[in-house]
Amino acid sequence: MEAYSLDLRERILRTCDESGLTRVEIADDFGVSRSFLQKLLRRMNEGGCIAPKPHRGGRMPTWRPAEGQMRELVRLKPDSTLAELCQALVAGGGPAVRPWTMCRALRALGLPLKKSRCMPANVIVPTSGHNERHSCGVWRGLIRNG
Repeated sequence: MEAYSLDLRERILRTCDESGLTRVEIADDFGVSRSFLQKLLRRMNEGGCIAPKPHRGGRMPTWRPAEGQMRELVRLKPDSTLAELCQALVAGGGPAVRPWTMCRALRALGLPLKKSRCMPANVIVPTSGHNERHSCGVWRGLIRNG
C-alpha cells in the first residue's frame, strides 16, 4: 500500500484548521482512517515533519547471516539436494531453514539449482520376457483397439 501524498496531508491539516468539522467527519471526507488523522495531527503538534516516512525495507531473511556458509556448502557438494543442504547448514551451526527457503536463498545468491551432468543418462533395459510381453504387447493392443 502506498503512503498518502504530501499534498493530501496538507489539505487534511488545512481542513482541520479552517473548518468546524469533527475528526471523524474529516477522515470520512478524505477517505482516510481516524487513526491516520490522529497520528498526522500528533506529528504536526510535536513539530515533526508531516511527510511520509521512508520505507524501512522489511525483515532480513533468516538465512542472510549464513550466506557465506551456504556458498561454501554448494561449492563443496554441488549435487546436494535442497534437503541435504538444509541439514548440512544446521550441522554447521547455521539457522534451520526449510527446502523452499533454501531454494529462494540459492536463487538470491545466484547459485545453481540444477545438478551437474556428471552421471550417464538412464538407459531403459527390458527386465524379463513376461513383463516385456505385458508392457509391450497387451497394453499397446488395448490402446490401438480401444
